[in-house]
Amino acid sequence: MKAFLATHRMLVIDTMATMLICLLWAITTIPPFLEDGLLLRWDADGWTRIWSILLTLPFALRRTKPHAAAIWFVVTVAVQLVFGPAFLFADAMALPMFYSAVVYDCRNRTREYAIMALAFDVATVAVIVFANTHGTIFGRNHMAILSGVYACAPEGAGFSMQSCAAASMESSLLYFIMFTLVLATTLVAALWQRARQHTIRMLGERNAAIAAREQEEKLIAASAERARIARDMHDIVAHTLSIIIIQSDGGRYAATHDVQLARSTMDTIRHEAEHAMHDMKQLLGVFGGSSHADYHDINALIEQAAKVSPDIHVRRELVGEPSPQLLSESASVAMYHVVQEALTNVRKYAGLNVNVEVREEWNSGTLSFTISDDGRGASAAMDGHKAGYGLLGMNERIEAVGGMVEAGPRLNGGFAVHAEVPLATSVQQAGIGSESLLQASAMHTAMHGGSSAVEVSEESWDGDAANSTGADVDDRDAQQGNDKGDHEIWPNFMQLGESLRSKPIAQIHEDGHENWITRLSHWAEHHYVLTDTILVAVTTAIIVTVPGGMELQVAGYHFSSASGAFGVMMTVLLMLPLCWRRRFPRAVALAFAILVFLQLVFVRPLFTADLAAPFIAYAAMLYSSKRGTWKWLSALIALDGLLFAFKTMLLVEGHTSVVEWMLHATPALRPEDGTVSIEFASQVFIEFAVLSIMVCLLAMALGAWVKISGSNPQVLEARAEALREEQRKQRISAANRERDRISASIQSEVSETLNSVIVETTQEISIIDHQLAQGEEPSAEWISQAFAAIGSQGRTALKRMRELLGVLRETGASDETNPSQNQLNLTPAKSLDEQISAAQSRGVGNA
Repeated sequence: MKAFLATHRMLVIDTMATMLICLLWAITTIPPFLEDGLLLRWDADGWTRIWSILLTLPFALRRTKPHAAAIWFVVTVAVQLVFGPAFLFADAMALPMFYSAVVYDCRNRTREYAIMALAFDVATVAVIVFANTHGTIFGRNHMAILSGVYACAPEGAGFSMQSCAAASMESSLLYFIMFTLVLATTLVAALWQRARQHTIRMLGERNAAIAAREQEEKLIAASAERARIARDMHDIVAHTLSIIIIQSDGGRYAATHDVQLARSTMDTIRHEAEHAMHDMKQLLGVFGGSSHADYHDINALIEQAAKVSPDIHVRRELVGEPSPQLLSESASVAMYHVVQEALTNVRKYAGLNVNVEVREEWNSGTLSFTISDDGRGASAAMDGHKAGYGLLGMNERIEAVGGMVEAGPRLNGGFAVHAEVPLATSVQQAGIGSESLLQASAMHTAMHGGSSAVEVSEESWDGDAANSTGADVDDRDAQQGNDKGDHEIWPNFMQLGESLRSKPIAQIHEDGHENWITRLSHWAEHHYVLTDTILVAVTTAIIVTVPGGMELQVAGYHFSSASGAFGVMMTVLLMLPLCWRRRFPRAVALAFAILVFLQLVFVRPLFTADLAAPFIAYAAMLYSSKRGTWKWLSALIALDGLLFAFKTMLLVEGHTSVVEWMLHATPALRPEDGTVSIEFASQVFIEFAVLSIMVCLLAMALGAWVKISGSNPQVLEARAEALREEQRKQRISAANRERDRISASIQSEVSETLNSVIVETTQEISIIDHQLAQGEEPSAEWISQAFAAIGSQGRTALKRMRELLGVLRETGASDETNPSQNQLNLTPAKSLDEQISAAQSRGVGNA
């Protein structure tokens, strides 16, 4: 039964509603609007009830089987028009049936339903007019009175056929206009609701897709964190190990007979290993990744390359006017790593006596670096060199910021790397597509532990653009003599205006099925603040223009008039918060409660605008995203409801206001009633307290129900934002967990190697210092063996690092064994040795 109710909820609700309406027809005596039919006369109450129930039964299928329900209802109406009474009050069921058919059935049948409704409109008018003017065909001949004046009877009864024809024409036109207007209004409402339902359905499907991607996003974030660690570890460790290997190889031959050179070379090796150790701790320790070097450190990088490898000659060329303030943080870091990787590859593969040119070019909207050398180029692969993960990481970094990378051997020998990134202003003007932004988001997640790359990039672009253009603006303002105070105040008003506007809602288009009603519905949903403002303005205008419309008369008493400028002002103040009831529901509810409280205490009359309280309570519960709203909202409702009832009681007793009663002024007796009894005053207080509080609480409960049911676009949009925020937190958490799982193993293994290098070089330096202190020099053979040991450790560490990079790069999350059961938080990570063994069995990690 529970499963059936969950699957057929709409059918159960509509069936219960149908049974309730049928019960209403059965227990009430509602005479037919016209007893005469086309063929027979139906003047018995029992037959009226039967016909009413038959017209109501199709209502049970109006949403689950709208087409079948519509056909069922049409057949019933056709039978009624021929055999039954001409018109019943139950014929009003045509409106919800017509509405439901348009809303819940396929769009292709809308025109069919509209034509069918118009045809039955004409047929119903014809039958009603015929029965009114001529009576039934097979029933008794009688005098049917039409509008209290006209009747049709046999000739000689005192009425002409001309007057009968005129009466029929006038009645037909009157009924046709009335029925057509009602049906047209129903059609417009149905098309409006259908467009709204389409928006709600699409937003619901989008939210479901966001929720369904949660586990996938966790695994992506974990894999991206592995890629980030692999990329940064390559940049840190591979760069350091290449320096260690080159220095040890160079020292093995160049410093054999030069003790001071050998010592300084070993000191350089130790310094680089210690620096790498520090970077490794930052990389795998603090959340958010290491603090990367950026564009401003490129000069130091070039100087280091020249110092480490004296036989490599590096020249930097600058073209254009540098504007590093236009570089986003990610682009600046990416460019540093491009130069770092290119110089590392030169040291590893280019050979000896190599000339390197680092060309930096600033164009309009882009920054490009070209690192080219005249080394071995394509011939480097002949001795077994293979491309590793450096170029892959380089591409990932540059593509994440919307740039591009090209790398390869040159035709005239050597190798060249060209990278280009957009500057902030060009990104803002040209824009990056949604797919590129998603890629940037994923890459930034990999680089910075799960934070949103789109948000960060946009903030940095906006900030950079402001920095680049703000000075120019201020200069122009100063030249034109503008006041700086006005310049600062105007943006504040702009920001205030933006905050009062509707928050954007995803626009859902219906692919060829749109009409002016659909477009207007989408516009109203998207600009709901403006829509509410228009509705409030129209309602307020009606209230203030209708005589006596501003004053609320209660308990049958008429109090002092609320007309005039003061009444208009109070009505506008009370109605104005309704304009933002969907944009700022909590603030509007609080402001309205305060206004009503002050009005009830200090002002004599009760205003019609006070009836907006249920709408405010409904909106506060429906559109508020904060928990616990019902607590303070219920307290405000109870407070204002009791005060409303108390003021009503005081007004009935003759007091002018609550303040006047508090000051113990003598109550003014009502001249028509005399003194009001305590019993009557108490009855008025209780009745109005219960009525006002219950109405507002029911409105609040209805708002909570609609919010839970997910049938409101604004609520669905807010839910999507909450889902995205939760998804972002889950990505961060998954990346954090993945880093914690693998950092200990990687840090211990890499740190062990680097520590061994540090210990080895420290010992060798100590030995050299000790021998020099004793006036001795180490032998050339000993120096050569020391550098060979250091180089061997470096090569062993580099090989191990490649294995680790293969595991991190080419496998997923370490606990992806059963992602469908949300095991990311529960399954312990495999050890790196197990992952490496598994990867090697699949041929992964040897590149």
